[in-house]
Amino acid sequence: MFFGMTDRITDISVKSFTKYLIIRMRGVPSLDATGMNALENLYDYCAENGVQLIFSHANEQPMRTMRRAGFVDLVGEGPLPPEHRRRYRLRSHPARARGESGVRRPPGDDGLAGPTAP
Repeated sequence: MFFGMTDRITDISVKSFTKYLIIRMRGVPSLDATGMNALENLYDYCAENGVQLIFSHANEQPMRTMRRAGFVDLVGEGPLPPEHRRRYRLRSHPARARGESGVRRPPGDDGLAGPTAP
């Protein structure tokens, strides 16, 4: 998510009955500082309105950026509970059913500092 795309994040609003806001990050190959700032502002906005912000399908580089910024610790990480998947008709990825993150990484890559040497 680059500087030019942050306007789409700032345009997000929620209704009074909104409980969850799910942002699917599959199409986001990278995240810069401006995009990270926009996501932090979105998190604050959701918190002020009692809305739980959930990210799904984050690619490696955005996930690394969110971890380094401490954003993952703030938002939380883990599979979406089954009752929410059913309610919102979301399908569980097999890795999530095993309790793993929804981020796909090559073997040996912990997502923090890039792939490790064999």
